[in-house]
Amino acid sequence: MRVLLVEDNDVNRQVAQLVLANYGVVVDAASNGSAALRLFEEQRYDLILMDIQMPGMSGLEVTAQIRRHTNVTRARTPIIALTANAFHEANEKYLAAGMDDCLTKPFEEAELLGKMSALRLASKQATRPLFDLSELYQMAHGQTNFVRSILDSFLDNTPEVVTQLTAASDASDWAQVGTLIHKIKPSLKLLHAHELLTPIRTLETPDLQPEESAMATKQLIQLLPQLLRALEKCRQTLA
Repeated sequence: MRVLLVEDNDVNRQVAQLVLANYGVVVDAASNGSAALRLFEEQRYDLILMDIQMPGMSGLEVTAQIRRHTNVTRARTPIIALTANAFHEANEKYLAAGMDDCLTKPFEEAELLGKMSALRLASKQATRPLFDLSELYQMAHGQTNFVRSILDSFLDNTPEVVTQLTAASDASDWAQVGTLIHKIKPSLKLLHAHELLTPIRTLETPDLQPEESAMATKQLIQLLPQLLRALEKCRQTLA
């Protein structure tokens, strides 16, 4: 397990590192928000321990930037808030800001390890994200306008494809279904929409039985609106 520890207090940071190291946890430590974001870009982490009160960027600000990461999977990295504030209202604020749990300092070793284990298990069991824009951003060389234009095109054109897919499925017109999935497949591959590519691969299977075609098409019709809603939220962050 690899953890990013973000803590500006030297003593607290060293104590947390020692505790985690005793349990075989690999720890990368940052003393401020900017250093934490640099480490986060360089390395994938299973979990982040985030101090709230830090000079410069606060833990809430760092969390907000992580949650906006273009790689959806990495943006969902579990984050535990480390805070000296024991009030329930403060914890609710941290959770609303995108953190997954809170730990009051000074914390008990067992409580820290228990929360880490629970979040790691929940993260492993989480549903695979519907899309991943990392490849698109690489193609765009970081140009947000290009990424937005691709999303605009997909969001503008795909609702009509959903309508046509529904009509073709209702009519058992599997040839038309094949034409439509051929139309949207390149975009889904670019968006790394793996969950939607699964029924498409099924529909591309030779000599598919009508009931199998109907089931795969129904799955695709159900997933496409979910993808559109998720991408629309992403597009709003690029405005």
